[in-house]
Amino acid sequence: PSLTENWRREIAKFAGRLAYTHQGSDRIFDIEHLKTKDISIISYDTLRRDRLLFSQVNWNLIVADEAQYIKNPTSERSVSIKMLPKKMGLAITGTPIETSLADIWSLSDFTIPGVLGDQKWFKTAFEDDMQGAREIRSLIKPLILRRRVMEVAQDLPKVIQHEVPIDLSPDLLKQYRAISNQEILGMGEALRIAGELRQLCCHIIKQKSIKK
Repeated sequence: PSLTENWRREIAKFAGRLAYTHQGSDRIFDIEHLKTKDISIISYDTLRRDRLLFSQVNWNLIVADEAQYIKNPTSERSVSIKMLPKKMGLAITGTPIETSLADIWSLSDFTIPGVLGDQKWFKTAFEDDMQGAREIRSLIKPLILRRRVMEVAQDLPKVIQHEVPIDLSPDLLKQYRAISNQEILGMGEALRIAGELRQLCCHIIKQKSIKK
């Protein structure tokens, strides 16, 4: 709901028009009603439930925000959105690859079906490694618009830092040191270790807040 509401506000702000939000118990099950709307907003889970209704409309453009939710081609979310008739599909995501290169195939199967072949051919044609990623990159580069942090840095809010001292018990201090002393073999390992340290510290702060 928060994501759909955010899109409603942004559309009103930048496009100057009201979008129909299809959600809740008061949503309208009328095909003609949908056809009169310039823009309709729906969550993945609501689309999964009402996909037969939405599949009866020929859409000009379908935009899948947080498109990592359709990276599994056999999931109901992915199947539901891919069955909708459309002239064009656009996938928006900050994590186009989360588990394997097959994620890219599922996203391209929504935006431009067939551009990377069928799923069986894709798995045999590209190894799930760096070499496979390089080969795929040359194919999909013309189809991807990337937004880098430096390009939007001026639009981002300033970072607010709060230093919060934490008293660690001997056992927790031992855990903290064990995590921080792990060998860092790359960026992935560094992010994992930082995440574990953050989780440990946040857990302590949360427990203190509950006691108060």
